[in-house]
Amino acid sequence: MARALQVLTQPIQCAEGEPSMNRLAAIAVLALLYVIAALAAPHNSRFLALDADGDGYLSQAEAHGIPGYALAFYRADANHDGRLDPREFLRAESVYDLAAVKDYVGDSLITAKVKAGLLTIAGADAMHVGVVTVQRRVLLSGSVADDALRQSAVQIASAADGVLDVMDGLAVR
Repeated sequence: MARALQVLTQPIQCAEGEPSMNRLAAIAVLALLYVIAALAAPHNSRFLALDADGDGYLSQAEAHGIPGYALAFYRADANHDGRLDPREFLRAESVYDLAAVKDYVGDSLITAKVKAGLLTIAGADAMHVGVVTVQRRVLLSGSVADDALRQSAVQIASAADGVLDVMDGLAVR
C-alpha cells in the first residue's frame, strides 16, 4: 500500500520548462472526467440507440421517429450540416425537454383558467366537473344539474385562451 501511494505521488516528467504534475493530480483529473462522462451517459445511451447506422452522428431520418423533435434538431444543429454530433445531441435533448416543460406548464395554466371560469357560472355549486388539459386540448368530465350548465361549461372551456379543442364528457344528472 505504501509503495502504491509512493508511485502515485511521484512527479510526472514533463517537457523542459513546464510545471510538473504528480500522479495523484492526474488521477483526480481522470476521476473528474469519469464523473462528467457518467452524468452524460443517459444521453449517450439514447444517442447510441438512435444512431442506427453507427456513424457517430444522428441524422434527421434517425431522429424522425421522435415526435416533436424537428425543432430541437434544427436549433441544436450548430453547423447546419443536417446531422447532430453527440455534443449537438445533448443540446437538442435540452431544447426538447424544455419544450415539454413549457407544454406542461401551458396545459396547467389552461386548466386553471377553465376551472376559474367554471366558478363564475350561476349554479356552479351544482356542478361536479373535472378538467384535464393535454396538448392544449381540454377534457371536461363529471356531472352537471342540467343541459344549460353543460353548455355553459363547454362554452367557458372553449373561450379560455390557448385552448385548441374541448371534449365534452359531461353527464346531466
